[in-house]
Amino acid sequence: MKFSIIVPVYNVEKYLSKCLDSVINQTNQDFEVIVVNDGSPDNSQKIIYEYVEKYPDKIKGFIKENGGLSDARNYGIARASGEYIIFLDSDDYIDEHLLEKLDEKIKEDSNLDIIGYNLVDVNENLEILNITKKGKSNILTGEEAMSFLVSEVKVCFDPACGYAYRLNYWKDNKFEFKKGIYHEDFALIPLIILKAKKVCFTDFDGYFYLQTQNSITRNTSIEKEKKSMKDHLCGYDFLVSEVEKITFKDEYSKKLFMSYISNALIFRLESIHDELKQDYRKELKKRNVMKYVMTDTLKRKIRKVLVKIKFKI
Repeated sequence: MKFSIIVPVYNVEKYLSKCLDSVINQTNQDFEVIVVNDGSPDNSQKIIYEYVEKYPDKIKGFIKENGGLSDARNYGIARASGEYIIFLDSDDYIDEHLLEKLDEKIKEDSNLDIIGYNLVDVNENLEILNITKKGKSNILTGEEAMSFLVSEVKVCFDPACGYAYRLNYWKDNKFEFKKGIYHEDFALIPLIILKAKKVCFTDFDGYFYLQTQNSITRNTSIEKEKKSMKDHLCGYDFLVSEVEKITFKDEYSKKLFMSYISNALIFRLESIHDELKQDYRKELKKRNVMKYVMTDTLKRKIRKVLVKIKFKI
């Protein structure tokens, strides 16, 4: 089995069929779909049953108590048998040629730890809103991949759904999504990329991320926002502690990594609730995040000054 596609399911009956169809209709059929019903209270399980019955050789359905996205992903990984795992959220879908494109890369080098592809934001009418292009690369080390993404492509590299991961690499390093937190991707995926021996990127629009009206305009309670803020900070602290355990071949790569995760915290101030901004600034100052924002070019020096003024840190 070449690919295991892990699909956590929770309250997505409206979108689940399109999601599963996008996998079933792949031009490369060397895959299994691991569908994890994370205690969904809607009619999602009925849809899962129908697909398992129709495609018994392709789709494996599991039901578990609700534990959140991280828990459902970990549950799916433990049951995967493919050489590579892919995460597909159940309200999103993938291009029918994605597995074919990934397999082409794997045939070039069967020891690739990670393969990245482009993310496409779409609305409920499936109209394209934005494309996050990672670009195309040769085979890179994790350090080189991080530098490539931050310096050349200039995109964030933390969404789990934008990559295929070699399962043995994942398990050998005992990677795991932390249960019960927001920003679970930020707290793990940058580290997974950094530690990889072989990474490559294909400039292919492979993953389609659905932006619903609810997801765009949802109002988050203060309590949820507090937890989200705390989880983001904890994810940052975890990454910092893990980076200190790594021996970098290039010290510049370490500086880029620290600058990236520090900027990720700083720019959260743009969206955080007004009532929480003062406390959040205190946490940023406590961690001295501005120290890690790079100033190795004139443009970056100017940008750092503007950031300090704008965010008052």
